Amino acid sequence: MKLFFGIMLAVSFAFTSCDIEEVINLAPGVPVVIAPANLIEGVEVTGVNLEWTCVDVENDALIFDVYFSIDGSPTLKKSEVTSMSYATGELEVATTYFWKIVAKDEGGKETESPIWSFTTGEKDDITSVPSDPNPADGVTDVSLQGMLSWTCNNTLVTGYEVYMAPEGEDLYANMIGGPVGTNCEHDNEPDTKYYWQVVGRTSDEQVNFPGPKWSFTTGSK
Repeated sequence: MKLFFGIMLAVSFAFTSCDIEEVINLAPGVPVVIAPANLIEGVEVTGVNLEWTCVDVENDALIFDVYFSIDGSPTLKKSEVTSMSYATGELEVATTYFWKIVAKDEGGKETESPIWSFTTGEKDDITSVPSDPNPADGVTDVSLQGMLSWTCNNTLVTGYEVYMAPEGEDLYANMIGGPVGTNCEHDNEPDTKYYWQVVGRTSDEQVNFPGPKWSFTTGSK
């Protein structure tokens, strides 16, 4: 009889142990950032792959929710990602992005990463043309002596030609500077409307990048 109860107790313990093993499920480890490095600056605006690693001690298959936004509390961008990477696509210039990962295992347990961030750099657009004129387009009462200036982030351009003429005259017959950097001195007549244009030139002068035609009007003496 004692032997019978001993066997039954052992069998009962075995089944109980199996039940315990079935209900125990450890959560995934905390996701760890790989790239881009946390707080890094100058990230390409063409986009970046968010990459991380995460270990599950039970070797459960993991899926991931990606939270990503310019808000300090990133919002859900993509759910149930099966790889440990996510392509952001094109990004905004000079903008800080925040992201985090939530890892989930087969048993429904989940673990959240810290919030990471990175900042994009300036966009290097080789098709860009001169822009942001100073004096601003259409402005009046401009000084008779001053400086024309503009911006352009085209890395192919090695110098600029500047054309300026009073209203009614041939603009392109009056080059007042070139090749120059991103500014050019000018002298004007009073109470006169001028048109001006900047053309970016490459070193071999085979390609040019003309900006828009701008205007300003000078003040009296």
